[in-house]
Amino acid sequence: MEVPRDPRQLNIQVPPEISRMILKCMEKDRNKRYQAVEELLAELRKIEKDLPTTDKILPKKKTKLKIKRKRFRSFIVPATLLFVAIIIAGGYFYYDELLQISKKVLPISKKEKEQKSAVIAGQTIQETPAITSQSGYIEISSTPKEAEVYIDDKSEGMTPLKRELSPGTFRIRITKSPEYKEITDVLEIKAGET
Repeated sequence: MEVPRDPRQLNIQVPPEISRMILKCMEKDRNKRYQAVEELLAELRKIEKDLPTTDKILPKKKTKLKIKRKRFRSFIVPATLLFVAIIIAGGYFYYDELLQISKKVLPISKKEKEQKSAVIAGQTIQETPAITSQSGYIEISSTPKEAEVYIDDKSEGMTPLKRELSPGTFRIRITKSPEYKEITDVLEIKAGET
């Protein structure tokens, strides 16, 4: 029967207690080995307590892992800051794009409100006087036809359009396609007038 070699013969730095424990684990006779994992763990803890700190060998892999973790941690803060900067820049450009779109909608001047008509990008809007004294009528036409008309942000249909409205103030918006500028105006309808 072959007897395993003493680990101290292979490496002189192995403490004698650990060498005995390894040999006991490698015993061919089961009854001479440790009977439970708890028994082996207790022996390891006892050996660790008895060893002076100078004899304790720390595995090199643990120190390498700590170095890798430190390097990883050193990248977390810059990566997080870069991510936040990208989000802020993206939000700024998105907001700037929204501002550019909103600037395309031109406000109507007081002079144009008084004339009660506007010509923008080939579209003409005309308003006709009220037919009865109890309500007003608005008639909107455009060139080209079939521009979408919104009164108080509610779609009312396509041009040419004629609607009876009760007296009050209304927000009118007319859109066609991206080639044409959107027209917006605030109109006050009085009884018997438009």
